[in-house]
Amino acid sequence: MGEEVKAVIPESLLKRRKRNEEWELAKKQELEAAKKKKVENRKLIYTRAKQYAKEYEAQKVERKAHLSGLWRVGSGDRRGFLEFLQVINRRQKETNKILDI
Repeated sequence: MGEEVKAVIPESLLKRRKRNEEWELAKKQELEAAKKKKVENRKLIYTRAKQYAKEYEAQKVERKAHLSGLWRVGSGDRRGFLEFLQVINRRQKETNKILDI
């Protein structure tokens, strides 16, 4: 009576348990990978949106400058040169003839 009887587990049941554990592990890894990819994708979307907003703002400034008479809005020497051209082009025809421009 001191002997303990081991329960016999069918091999197919053992294989099924092992397969299910492998599937669970694979599914967890897929979910983690999908989560990481989603985070990276959101960051990419955010940076692209910022870039788009920056480009759109530059276009608005360019249009506004064109309507006001400046051809391009620059900085420093270039802007001064463009303002100089703008002043020259605003002169009357007679003034240009007198100055021989």
